[in-house]
Parts: sequence; C-alpha cells; structure tokens
Amino acid sequence: MGKRVVKILDLPSSGAAAVLLILSAAFLLGGLAGCLLADQVGGSGSDALGDYLEGYLSAAYSGGAARPEALSLLWETIRWPLFALALGLTPLGLLGIPILFLVRGFLLSFSISSFYHVLGTVGLGLAFVVFGITGLICIPVLFVLGVQSFLSAGAITSRLTGESRRLPLFDRIALLRCGICAAALCVCGLLEYCVVPVLLESLAGFLLG
Repeated sequence: MGKRVVKILDLPSSGAAAVLLILSAAFLLGGLAGCLLADQVGGSGSDALGDYLEGYLSAAYSGGAARPEALSLLWETIRWPLFALALGLTPLGLLGIPILFLVRGFLLSFSISSFYHVLGTVGLGLAFVVFGITGLICIPVLFVLGVQSFLSAGAITSRLTGESRRLPLFDRIALLRCGICAAALCVCGLLEYCVVPVLLESLAGFLLG
C-alpha cells in the first residue's frame, strides 16, 4: 500500500527535478518581490491597511466576520491549481506556469509581509491563521499539479513540433494524482470554512481583549 502511494505521488522522472527547480525559483522570486514591495508601502497606504486590519479584527472579535460564501470559497480554493491544469493543456504552459508561480509567490508574500509591516510580529500570527493553515495544503498541491502540468505542456509541444509522439499526457497515475490533490483541496476548503474563522475570532479576542 505504501509503495502504491509513493508511486502515485512520484512525478515522471524525466525532467521533473528540473521543472520543480524552475517553478520553485519562480515562486521564490515572486515572494522576494512581494517582500520588497510591501516594505516600500508607506504613508496613506500603510495607514489604510492598518485601519482595515484593525476593523477586521474587531469584526472577528465581535463575531461579525462571516464565513465565506460557498461559491466564493470554492473559487478561492481551486483557482490556482485550476489555472495550472488549464495551462498544462497547451504549449503556453511552458511559459504560463512559471509566470503563474511567480504571481502566486508575489501575492502570498506581499500579503504576509503587509501584515508584518503593519502589526509587527503579531501580524505574522494573524497571517498564519489567514493564509498559513490552508497554505500548508494548497501550496504543495499547486507544486504537484504545476510540475505535472508543465511536463504535459512539454509533451504537447513535442508532439506539435514532431520531436516525439510517445510522451504520455495523462496516464492513470496522473489522474489518480489529480484525485488525491482534489481531496486535499476539499480538506483545505473545510478548514477555511470551519476552522479558520474560529481561530481568527480567538486570536482577535486575545489581541483586543
């Protein structure tokens, strides 16, 4: 059973390590840009963000921070993996998927850095509740699907250019991998709906109480 799980999660060895390195570099580069930009935000922008976060914490403390709507939550959970899978169906994925990881890293890093810039170390705790709990699941899922999609985009490109017609696009293992990632995203959505609001309310009570 253990060997079967490893086989499902094991991406194709041909080029997978290089693809993982490319996507990791893009994600980290975006994260670095997000940190630098957040550090440059000041003046009215910083004050407005501080007011927003204080208002959000106050609403959470009083129970006014409503749970997200189902459709909105679904979109927030699946959009990045969905974009990666869609790009993997075209040759554009060879360029689009690294850009996707660059943007994802930038937005995540900018959000976390902004929390820290406004609230200090307390902001890091708040950022972990808002982004980190679900991020521990959805970021690895994005990398698994991103590498798989990049490889499938490469296979499509090879077929179109006539270099090789034997490279598989999606085999049974790839479909099972997608199924496991889908289940993981369902868990992520449940955490976002059931656990994060409760933890956020508790944290707000600790900070404001």
